[in-house]
Amino acid sequence: MIRNKFNFLKPTLVFLGVLLSFQAFCGLSKKDVKRLNNSLIYDLFINYELTEKNGNLSAIIDFFPNPDNINYKEMTLTSNVGGRNQTCTFVFNDKGTVEKVDYEVNNKIYRYDFIYEGSQLVTINITGKPKISFRYDNKGRLRAITREKGGGAFEYNFEYIDGENKANIKLIVVQGEKRSPSARKYYASWDSGLKLESYCIDVYCSKKIKYSQQGDLLSYSFANVNEDNNIMSWEYSTRDENQNWVERKSKNIIFNRTIKYN
Repeated sequence: MIRNKFNFLKPTLVFLGVLLSFQAFCGLSKKDVKRLNNSLIYDLFINYELTEKNGNLSAIIDFFPNPDNINYKEMTLTSNVGGRNQTCTFVFNDKGTVEKVDYEVNNKIYRYDFIYEGSQLVTINITGKPKISFRYDNKGRLRAITREKGGGAFEYNFEYIDGENKANIKLIVVQGEKRSPSARKYYASWDSGLKLESYCIDVYCSKKIKYSQQGDLLSYSFANVNEDNNIMSWEYSTRDENQNWVERKSKNIIFNRTIKYN
């Protein structure tokens, strides 16, 4: 009886071993690659882009809505973060992905148009001109982001580390024919759900990033010139009938959202 049981388990264990090896060999599924790209592009880079326009922040703020929700038609976000009243409006296409972003702060309006090829974001136009471009590797993963600025360009290259949920980000500053690698060490890491876990880009470094079951940011630690373990946490005080937040608070900071659905 024991021998028969062992003979049954042996091929089962072999099959599981082959299956796990196959999964490891194949790496991330297309769905997971898209989810990781969303984290690196929207949760990290686009939030960094918008945070920079505020000009008065020590940490990257998650302005961008959770890209996993595809039922949005339009969303308007207002806040007083950084001590400045501001409005950020997101317009979505019929596939539920962001098509336009208008960010108004410091008496200026920054207009972003998102251009896709298939499901991949390839270009962002700012005030009608192509300013941000995205490249991908043969696995569909984000390979590089190039941001034109001040007559030159900042090229962020993502180098994925085998066996780790991490990518080093190599910055190259481009001025004409000259390409100057930055000595700064940038990186991004992510959790098992492919959401950001920590990162360091430009002057912004955050760690211990935590999310709710709905994918909303709960808390993270960040560094500034005085301290490297500041804690930022959000209380989601009001949700709508679809259980998406419409008000959140962190001490004296308040964010409000008005959401239109398809």
